[in-house]
Amino acid sequence: MACSWFPASAAYRMFRRPLQAFLDRHAARIAVSAPVVQALSRYFCGHWEVIPNGVDTRFFRPNGRLPEDALHSSARLLFLGRLEPRNGLATVLAAMPAILDRYPRAELAVVGDGPWLPYYIWLARRLGRAVRFVGAALRERAELYGNADLYLCPVTRSSFGVTLLEAMACGTPIVASDITGVRELVNGGSEAVLVPEGDPAAWAEAVVRLLADSPRRGMMSAAGRAKAMKFDWRLVADRIVAVHERVMAR
Repeated sequence: MACSWFPASAAYRMFRRPLQAFLDRHAARIAVSAPVVQALSRYFCGHWEVIPNGVDTRFFRPNGRLPEDALHSSARLLFLGRLEPRNGLATVLAAMPAILDRYPRAELAVVGDGPWLPYYIWLARRLGRAVRFVGAALRERAELYGNADLYLCPVTRSSFGVTLLEAMACGTPIVASDITGVRELVNGGSEAVLVPEGDPAAWAEAVVRLLADSPRRGMMSAAGRAKAMKFDWRLVADRIVAVHERVMAR
């Protein structure tokens, strides 16, 4: 199964022949999205079946927080991902002053760990208590999504977007980068607003507008949950098993 999108690969170009021979020995090939197939097709020949990643909709589910809760208490924003430049946390931190101008009590929870943690803590120092570094999270992820009014996904590269599915399953509206992979999953849906990557002003504007629009966030929540149900792991697993059964029957 292939899971990564990339603009170019020197390693694939260098080792194209042995890797092509390795792929040719496989009876079936699965990729998680069309962008992954496009990336691989620059270097290799062969048919790929697109079967997406899934989400456990029984574990990731809404927790009862309502869209209007953001107006009666502090607005809760969530970033979740490995702390490294390609995941775009710097963009959200740069957008926070403009968000705080409109919503002074807004809070950003940063969930994740990585080698760049000290840098991001330094970058957020001027924002004070408005930014809270939670650390890595596993079992707590559903609760974190459910307690957030908006999930912010400022990634600069994505093959599919598992965290987007998790947020959708929890009914959390999304602001995400308008890039390959993310665009493939959202596909014009109403569960997310896509904004240019690396543009703090655009991110601040999108967040402020959504926080002020509880009805729209309510519709985004419902649309996200409905889409996530289509990616439930039970359905996705059936598709993967069907490929294995077809291969074994040959």
